[in-house]
Amino acid sequence: MALKLNMFRLRKSLSELDIDVSVYKVVNISHGNDKFKILGNVKYSASNFFNSIATTYSPPSGGDYILVFNPEKCPDECEIDGFTLKFEEKK
Repeated sequence: MALKLNMFRLRKSLSELDIDVSVYKVVNISHGNDKFKILGNVKYSASNFFNSIATTYSPPSGGDYILVFNPEKCPDECEIDGFTLKFEEKK
């Protein structure tokens, strides 16, 4: 079984970078065993939808997010792969 690990830590906060980052909360995802696999699939579809690079973010404090870097469009809410993404903030 192939495994791809996509984790990184930034030395700067997102607000210090010279790029636009839109933060979307995934509101209707369950917290089961497949949560991160599902988030990964949503990330790939979101990347195509926004025509940009996207990654997942699930902080220990809770919540599941998709970060979109320099998106071409930035709707308040969208549905991707049956999951609702709600715009939270732009950094």
